[in-house]
Amino acid sequence: SKGFIKIHYDLVVEDSKEERQKVVMQCQSWPDFIRIKQKLTSHAQKRHLPEEHLPTDPSALENWNKCEEIMQKLEGAARLKEADSRRQAAKDLKGKVKASYESANMVLPIDILRTFFMQDPILEHLSEMYCQTSDETAKRHVIESDWNKVRRAILRRALAEELYPMFWAEVQDYLIKMSSQVVCEATRVKLTQMLDVKPAMETDLTLNEAEDKLKQMRAEDDGSDLSRRREDPDWISERE
Repeated sequence: SKGFIKIHYDLVVEDSKEERQKVVMQCQSWPDFIRIKQKLTSHAQKRHLPEEHLPTDPSALENWNKCEEIMQKLEGAARLKEADSRRQAAKDLKGKVKASYESANMVLPIDILRTFFMQDPILEHLSEMYCQTSDETAKRHVIESDWNKVRRAILRRALAEELYPMFWAEVQDYLIKMSSQVVCEATRVKLTQMLDVKPAMETDLTLNEAEDKLKQMRAEDDGSDLSRRREDPDWISERE
């Protein structure tokens, strides 16, 4: 609705080795992740073509919109990383603001953007717990079999329809509570600053002005009282 900010939630993982935040492709395993990478590379090559070259077929258009949505998320993560690096190198506040502004409009190549997302680690961990795996290589991996495909489908459905919506609801509730606390604390500090102020120091000039104003008010009161008396019949008869 008008006047409100729409917030979209994404699962993000902090990569300590590469010192960046990576967007998680929810419910996507490693093979799915490789296919998405290939799709994004093809999408990036066609992204800046004129509108007449955009797909018109409903299925192709749906895939185009999905790729565009992922690209926008990756651009946000990449720009955030770039802005953070530039702000740390900036010497003053003006430099930090300039770094944030310039980073917000950067156009980054697909080779860089592809380093800012990853497969779903929760799905991978659950797959290792509930699917048949092999330890023949250095890294444990899930065996490609019909039974494992069924189990993965069940895990995807549990994550997409049950667990992730519950997580997002908890995140929303947490953010609402935290934002309310921040607003209340800021309001408390501001009101305390407004109330915890010493009265203005009196000077000879302010005292004289206050005394003159008081005399004027008394004179006005005496004049209004005399005017009321003159309008009173009893007072007029006493004077006569």
